[in-house]
Amino acid sequence: MKVRVPHYYDMFCCTGSRCPDTCCVGWMIEIDDASYERFQKMEGEMGEKIRNNIIEREDGRFFALNKDGRCVFLNQDNLCEMVIKLGEDSLCSLCDNYPRVGVEFGGLREMGLSLSCPEVSKLVFSSPGPIRFGEWYQEEESTEPDYTRDAVFAALMDIRDVLFGILQNRNLPVADRAALYLMMASNLQNIIDEGGEGSYVRDQITKTAEKFAKEEYQKKAVESIKGSSGQQAREFLKAVFDFLDKLEIINEKWLTMFRDARKFLECQEQAEYEKEHADFHEYYKDNQYVYEHLMVYYVYRYFMKMIFDGDIYSKAVMCLVSLMVIHEMDVSVWHDHDRKFEMEDQVRIMYLFSKEIEHCEENMERLSEEFWDNEIYQPQSLIDNMTKIL
Repeated sequence: MKVRVPHYYDMFCCTGSRCPDTCCVGWMIEIDDASYERFQKMEGEMGEKIRNNIIEREDGRFFALNKDGRCVFLNQDNLCEMVIKLGEDSLCSLCDNYPRVGVEFGGLREMGLSLSCPEVSKLVFSSPGPIRFGEWYQEEESTEPDYTRDAVFAALMDIRDVLFGILQNRNLPVADRAALYLMMASNLQNIIDEGGEGSYVRDQITKTAEKFAKEEYQKKAVESIKGSSGQQAREFLKAVFDFLDKLEIINEKWLTMFRDARKFLECQEQAEYEKEHADFHEYYKDNQYVYEHLMVYYVYRYFMKMIFDGDIYSKAVMCLVSLMVIHEMDVSVWHDHDRKFEMEDQVRIMYLFSKEIEHCEENMERLSEEFWDNEIYQPQSLIDNMTKIL
């Protein structure tokens, strides 16, 4: 099996008790079947305590949380009691693997790190260099269907490489790169929806890749973009925030930050609001790579999952809406901090947003449905507003 990872994958090291937002607070930790069976056989006082703090529900088995939303095994020093008393081998697979995430396509496993971990966000966004990917082979047989033998899968991998090139082309503004991504996703979705023989779909995807790989085509496509008015783009963003406000809340820290950003979005006079954005763009011009890294992260983590559900477009919208919301929060924090914005602020926004959205299946599903159903997320509307906001 081939394994692919981003270049920073092996650089991660958990900070333990020094973590500013431990992964053992705010959500219930699911217990895999193998770990559950092991816990049932575990002897002694600790084994009994573990069994007494397992909650069984229709959707799985979970460790209980205390009244403060903390895992019952997390002590006051933010260290795991199970690890202290039984060693790291005692952990269930979710605790042992996090923040590592991955997806398997049969002959290929793509592994990454979740931005919901503060240390991962620090690792990803503190370095301005482009994100690269490494591969190796390991002796392991997959139990999953081997999608890597499918011609359509190969074509999608090729066009994703083209997309990585576009997203990391720093000769183009971030907004233009994001717009090209949406155009490509819309074209690909049309190809998938039209159906046909696998060879036909493969050839159409390949043609799309060849088209978008050409700088001349990219230039013409970008020139065709017409941004909406500042007022209209702001109303679009308000609609996005209105919907986000209806989602399940995972972390109270996120809620505070979200409400501050929403207040900034809604309460400023239009002229002052636009000036704040223009001034922030100038202030943060040397750090535009963070938005590039965010898009590459989303594409790497979600783009190829379309092989399972045929959905390319809403995954692209998820990436670009996340980009706009995070950018708005960046401006809000900069404004509230007397026009100062440190990497620590950026990292905090990134990991709280990721935890709120990516680690709640219900929130992800509701957003996907919204992106398909609401016409404001159709290509032209989204591009018009996005190019003005960014």
